Amino acid sequence: MFKLFTSLRSLLALGSDAANQLDSSQAQWDKYRKQACDAIDSFYSGGTIRLSAATSCEIQLMRSRMQDLDVLYSSVLHN
Repeated sequence: MFKLFTSLRSLLALGSDAANQLDSSQAQWDKYRKQACDAIDSFYSGGTIRLSAATSCEIQLMRSRMQDLDVLYSSVLHN
């Protein structure tokens, strides 16, 4: 995830509105991911699957975010 985001970020002009909006949206997405996976962690609290479920949540959401960024910024990433 980090590699894709940094690649995308480096392709956008530093300080541009697009770059600033990307940074802002990523910060909001990070908050969403944390809250969503914290909810999964709480749901399985006390269970042996807790760690696995929370990790799966992180992986699934990161994969989804990477796919979204790849599609939305395909013209920048895949020249």
